[in-house]
Amino acid sequence: MGGVTEILEPGQRISTEELQRFMESITKLLKEASEQTTVILSGSLPEGVSSDQYKLLVELAHEFDSRVFLDASGDPFKFALAGKPDFVKPNRAEAESWSGQAIRGPSSANEILGAMLKAGAVVGAITLGSTGLIWRSSTGDTLFANAPKLSARSCVGSGDSALAGFAFAAQQQLLPVDAVRLATACGAANCIAAGPGCARAQDIASLKEQIRVENLA
Repeated sequence: MGGVTEILEPGQRISTEELQRFMESITKLLKEASEQTTVILSGSLPEGVSSDQYKLLVELAHEFDSRVFLDASGDPFKFALAGKPDFVKPNRAEAESWSGQAIRGPSSANEILGAMLKAGAVVGAITLGSTGLIWRSSTGDTLFANAPKLSARSCVGSGDSALAGFAFAAQQQLLPVDAVRLATACGAANCIAAGPGCARAQDIASLKEQIRVENLA
């Protein structure tokens, strides 16, 4: 069997002037938007950027009534929760690192999600790899989706694909159960795609039919 080697290098250092231009540009885009904007904050922050930058971006987006989806880890994630992001989606390792607790199944993942919502997030999900995905709302409603069985090429980028599914579902105003099914299918379709972020629409549609969503509340 083949293998996948993932090489993660630090991003280029960002100067104060570059960061200021970025903030001015994003403010202009949010201000000029003709409809509610979805802002996705994902990944690690580059050198030269403070750990509370995601929090500042969450608060800026909310000034213009934008919805914010967050997928990060470490201090940037911890600080951003205080900005009350509309949706958070860490993976298993990121959730365990944030909470200091091991995820042994849907129940323990649900407890961690509850803590994230208490820390500021409005809605959240944790991707659990081949186990599936768990989602929780601010009212305590909890859904668990199984991951379909498949022969994966590479699952690099599957968390980002799941987050994109949730963001699209929000724009389309899908019901939670449909949003969870779509996001899980997007993550799974990425695993069998030719490369990260190259999931095919037909694969997503096919995998959606294989996914069971359970209500855990």
